[in-house]
Amino acid sequence: NVFLSRADLLEQPKTFAWPLKLFWFSKTIGPGRGLKHFFSVINSFHNPLQIHLLGNVSPAYKDELKLFFPKQHQLFFHGIVATHQLAEKIADFDIGLALEPDTPLNKNYTISNKFFQYIQLGLPVIATKTTGQEEAFEKYQPGYLLSQQPTDHEIAALEKWLSSPAELQAARERAIAASTEYNWENESKKLLAIIKNALEK
Repeated sequence: NVFLSRADLLEQPKTFAWPLKLFWFSKTIGPGRGLKHFFSVINSFHNPLQIHLLGNVSPAYKDELKLFFPKQHQLFFHGIVATHQLAEKIADFDIGLALEPDTPLNKNYTISNKFFQYIQLGLPVIATKTTGQEEAFEKYQPGYLLSQQPTDHEIAALEKWLSSPAELQAARERAIAASTEYNWENESKKLLAIIKNALEK
């Protein structure tokens, strides 16, 4: 999940227009993916947002999400795209959503694959706080890190952040900086070094 994406897409200038387009993707759109929880977070927001979900979804769950979704925002569903088309698809949006629970342990200590794909395309990331994703944010701060159970103050701060073009541009720049470190070219060297060390022992 850290292979290099389309560098040409990063070179294109980005402007943030309202309503902002927030993007989340997975093979399957279903329960336990943090979507309803995020919808409840943005329920009090005054400025409208567009939430775009990409993946396979059952008609029943699609209807359930629509009923739960805050009325001041817009919800869009997108079908699966071919792997080679995903980067260009992601680049069309403003902010990526990496919504992960902190249980079980394997979820808490890993970083969402979405995080890497977003930063490789210069998207600021709204991520839920897990041990792994805190580590990913520690150095570059490529977006907004949201607690699993955010307070009213934290939710208000997120809305303020989403309303600031300067903050979003700065987060985009930090996401691009993060992508220069978190990519396969760097990670492959670490992996080869570990393998070499193990074989030599």
